[in-house]
Amino acid sequence: MGGTLLHLSGLFVCVAATALLIITNLGTTFNSSFLPNVYFVQANFATAYIRFGPYNACLYNGGQVTCTAPKLAQTFDLSSFNIPNVDTSAVDALQTAYKFIVLLIPCTVLAFLSLTGWMTIRRHRNSNRLPIFGAIGSLLGLICGAATLALVIVCHQVPFNLLQSKTSALTYQWGTSLYLLGVGGVGCMLISFILYVTSAIVHKPNNDYTYFQKEEDYIDMTYQSDQAQAEHHRPYY
Repeated sequence: MGGTLLHLSGLFVCVAATALLIITNLGTTFNSSFLPNVYFVQANFATAYIRFGPYNACLYNGGQVTCTAPKLAQTFDLSSFNIPNVDTSAVDALQTAYKFIVLLIPCTVLAFLSLTGWMTIRRHRNSNRLPIFGAIGSLLGLICGAATLALVIVCHQVPFNLLQSKTSALTYQWGTSLYLLGVGGVGCMLISFILYVTSAIVHKPNNDYTYFQKEEDYIDMTYQSDQAQAEHHRPYY
């Protein structure tokens, strides 16, 4: 794979990751345009449903919408569902884990930094520092994305399955944000990591090209051009 194609692929992947993760962060946080339809999971009741996003939740009851105030470390309180005979102690340990969904933020920041890396990296460079830093950033972003994805699934699925065992009036479904997080925070960051590692491996020392080498080459080419012109215009006797 050529250097240009490699870098363009990494750039495209990180642009996609950053865009998808930004949309995931904004889902349900703002009640405008398509954002209310971007959520992690939706709990359905007979006449209402609740959509859970990364920082808040919104209750839809007929034509009325009530949302909690967005905050970084939100909680998941089973008692708010008003379902009797539910032993909440079985999922109390998930209350702390639920707050770590905030890892979505560093995942988004690392995706943007990886994007910046692909914008500044060059095929002719004097070292592999940028690809190495980019690979580390992409790997950390992948870890944050995978951890967030796992937390979202576990911290919603376990409580909802517990509630469903007590009542048939509750169903739940996964939303768009879960898939955006999986593609952007896991898939795209994994590809970016692989491309950064590939960029470091295929780079050869004889491709190193520094600013001073450019200056020397420019002076040398200018000198050779002047010499050629002098030879061309030299009179013959």
